[in-house]
Amino acid sequence: MSEDAKEKWRIKVSSMADTETLLRRDAEKLIYDAAVALGKPGMRALAKEVSDKFQDAGLETYGDMRNADAPYFQADCGMKKFDAVALVKLLAEAPFSEEGASSNSDTVTDPAAVAAAMSQAQASQAMSMAQTVASELAEALARHQESSARALIEAAKRANRSPLPTLELQGGSNPSVKVTKVWLEKVKVVMKDYEGLVALVDSMLKNPRGMTLEDDVAEKVVDPMGAAHSHVMASIHDVYDDMGGGEEEDVGVLLYNIWQAAIGKPKKDAAKDYTDFVDMKAIPAGSSAGLLAGHKRWEEALEETRFSGWCDEGAILDSIEVVFQRFGPQVAIAKRAAEKDGAVVVDKLLKNLRVQVHKAAAGMQEAATKETTAEAKKVDKARQQAVELEKQKKAAARRKAEAAKDSAAAQGIAAPQARRPCESTTPPKGVGMGLGAGSPMWVHRRSTPSCSKMRGIALQRKGSMMQWCRGSRRRCCKVPLIVSLLL
Repeated sequence: MSEDAKEKWRIKVSSMADTETLLRRDAEKLIYDAAVALGKPGMRALAKEVSDKFQDAGLETYGDMRNADAPYFQADCGMKKFDAVALVKLLAEAPFSEEGASSNSDTVTDPAAVAAAMSQAQASQAMSMAQTVASELAEALARHQESSARALIEAAKRANRSPLPTLELQGGSNPSVKVTKVWLEKVKVVMKDYEGLVALVDSMLKNPRGMTLEDDVAEKVVDPMGAAHSHVMASIHDVYDDMGGGEEEDVGVLLYNIWQAAIGKPKKDAAKDYTDFVDMKAIPAGSSAGLLAGHKRWEEALEETRFSGWCDEGAILDSIEVVFQRFGPQVAIAKRAAEKDGAVVVDKLLKNLRVQVHKAAAGMQEAATKETTAEAKKVDKARQQAVELEKQKKAAARRKAEAAKDSAAAQGIAAPQARRPCESTTPPKGVGMGLGAGSPMWVHRRSTPSCSKMRGIALQRKGSMMQWCRGSRRRCCKVPLIVSLLL
């Protein structure tokens, strides 16, 4: 800090009366010189900016400058706190003085002093101007660097960002509310890194008719390079003329115009959607899936017409009574919870109805599950009973066979023996029928199928018909012979 510089500054300022006019360039030089005298380079760099703020605030005289306080220099002029305090203190040390004014007058009468003062003033002014130019160049360079950095960031984002789905006309008409809503949700996901965009889209979808363009939409999305606007424009070429509203700069306004065009349909389309809504039939009872699907269709139909100007609250309440007539308890509960001051709040009613519908569907699903489980148990029980009955039948058959066997044994009747193939034997003497004594024969019962090469005679003993045969030795019958022949 230079005491000589401070003294010169005090003498100069004290020679100026409070009513003396203070021009902007003079104010700039005073602040610059004060900063040099105080050894504050930060204040020196702000000299031009502070002097401009003086003019904006109406500072015109030296008295105005003496009346300024530190909070004003800090809050309104952008000076740092201790720079402002030091400047105010220096001004307080330089009140207007007649002696200072006369001394200044005497000084200026000296040609050498005048020349020296002018030279010093010119040098100081040149330094101030150089400092100002340097400050402006530094600010411009900083802005350029910031702009370049933003451009690089935006380029990187565009390279990694997924393209938006195309919003197209449907049969020559604007896309439906449902399609536009899905598209806006996709915009929100893909472009979530733009400050303010997600909040704006959420507000538009939640309150379609409750936002104003100027207060709630304009300049709410931070898009300094216009990249967000360009990204959206690439996906709406087909509908821009009808839905974009001619917006070419603000991406938030562009999205708002598209949404308003979707819900505010032309008269012909609005009339058709309203008719489709009021003509909806009752949802059948008994199926949880049917209830949920029917409620979803009803909500989508309501969304298409609710904000078109055709559908009022009365139409919504009437439609609820018709479409959900088989679910009266759920409708009654939803209405009671949505009442306020004797009237039904439609938005709250729709939320409550959605809750009640899902509860009813869950109850129906639980009942169906219990019924299915009971039926499965019933089938399993019947199957088990059938198996047990079959076991009982087999056990009874076994007991019956064992009883017959025991009975036959008690009566002296030989029990049936296992079947075996025909046995080879030699016929008795005198029995041959031309076959020759000693020829091997096969013995059969008359009741069995004959061997294909059977030969022989029939004998009678106690009612049993027997056969002697000669054959191929193959197993030609399955009935055993357990009696002896008596001639």
